[in-house]
Amino acid sequence: MRKTKSAKRTKMKKTTVKHQTTQHGVLTLAEKVEKEFRAIPSKLAKLYRQELMTLKQQAVKLKTELKKSQAQLKDSQKKQTTLLKAKSKSASAKKQLINAKKMSILASKTIKDLTNKLSQITKTSAGLLAKQTKYTMLNKQLAILEKQSMQTAKATKTAKKSVKKAKNKVNNQMEKTGKMHEAPTVVSNTPESVEVN
Repeated sequence: MRKTKSAKRTKMKKTTVKHQTTQHGVLTLAEKVEKEFRAIPSKLAKLYRQELMTLKQQAVKLKTELKKSQAQLKDSQKKQTTLLKAKSKSASAKKQLINAKKMSILASKTIKDLTNKLSQITKTSAGLLAKQTKYTMLNKQLAILEKQSMQTAKATKTAKKSVKKAKNKVNNQMEKTGKMHEAPTVVSNTPESVEVN
C-alpha cells in the first residue's frame, strides 16, 4: 500500500479591491454637499412661507368667527335690554332673558378665546416672517459670495498666467543672452590700486 501525504491546502487570500475614493469622487461628493448647503436657505424660506400662508388662513377664519360672536353678543345684549324694559314678567319672558344672558356669557367667552388665539397667531407669524426674511437674505448673500468667489478665482488664474508668462519671458531672454555672450571669464589675483588724495 502506498502512503499518501495529505497536503494541506493553503487558502490564497484574494486581494479585494477596496473602495478607493479618487480625487474626482471626493470633489463630486463635496460639490453635492455644497449644492445641498446652498439649497437649504431657499428651502427653509419656502417652508416658512408655507407656514405663514396657513397661519394667515387660520387668522382669516378666526376673524370671521370673531365677527360672528361679536354679532351674537350684540344681539343677546339687545334682547336683554328689550326684555328688561318690557312690562310683562311672564315665564316665557324670564326664560328668554335667561337664554339671552347665557348667550351673552358664551359669546363673551368665545370672543376672549378667539382674541387670544388671534394674538398668538400674529406673534407666531411675526416670528416666522422674520425667519423667512432671514433665510431669503442668506440665500441672496450666498449668491453674491458665489459670484465674488468666481471673480477672485478668475483674477488669481489670470494673475498666475501673467506671472508665468513674465517668468517665461525672463527665462527666454536669459537663455538668449547667455548663449550669445558666452565667453571665458578671467579672474585676476592682483590687488587693485587705490588712489588716495
